[in-house]
Amino acid sequence: MAGTELSTLANYQDTDYTHEHTYFGNGNGPGFEKSTVGDDYQTSTYDGETQKIGTYYNFQAATIGSGTSLTNNGDQAPDSFCPIGWQLAIGGNQNTNKAFKALLSSYSIANNNTGSIAGRSYPLSYIYSGYYYWGSGKLSNLGGFGGWWSTTIKAEGSAYGLRIDEGGIYADVYYNMNVGFPLRCVST
Repeated sequence: MAGTELSTLANYQDTDYTHEHTYFGNGNGPGFEKSTVGDDYQTSTYDGETQKIGTYYNFQAATIGSGTSLTNNGDQAPDSFCPIGWQLAIGGNQNTNKAFKALLSSYSIANNNTGSIAGRSYPLSYIYSGYYYWGSGKLSNLGGFGGWWSTTIKAEGSAYGLRIDEGGIYADVYYNMNVGFPLRCVST
C-alpha cells in the first residue's frame, strides 16, 4: 500500500469569518438529520496566519449523513464528502486496504513519538489541526493534536478516526460524531 495517495479537500470559504457554524451542535437539536452539505456544516480556519488547515466536518457531514444511523462496531458508512475517486479511510483495528492502520504499517510508522514525527513528515504530512468542539463552538487543541474521521462506526453516536499528537499516532481511536475534524481521503 506504500504510495497510496492522500488528499485534503478543497478549502471552502467561511464567508462570515467567525469560524463558527450552527451545525456543530449537540446532535439533539433540529437539523441533526440533514443529509445535504451547506455552510452550516463546515468552518474554515488558519493555523495562525500561515497554514490553511481547511474545513472541519462532524461525522454527519463527513459521511453525507450515510453513517449516522449505523450503530454496530465496525459498520462502514457507504458514502463520504470526499471527491469522486477518493474515500474516507477505514478505521479501528482493521489492517485492510484503505484502512488507517494499513496506511501507517505501509510506511513502517509505529505508535510512538518517532511515529508521530514520521506521520507529520512527507509524504503523509499530518498536522496538529486540533478539532472543532460543538460544546463551545470553538477550535480546541490547535497545534497540539490532530484528528481525522474514518468511515467506521464504533457505536451509536461515535466513530473511529486517526489521532496524532506528540506521543504517537493512533489508528484505532474513536470520537463523538459531533466533533469536527478536517478530512483526509484515500484514493479508491
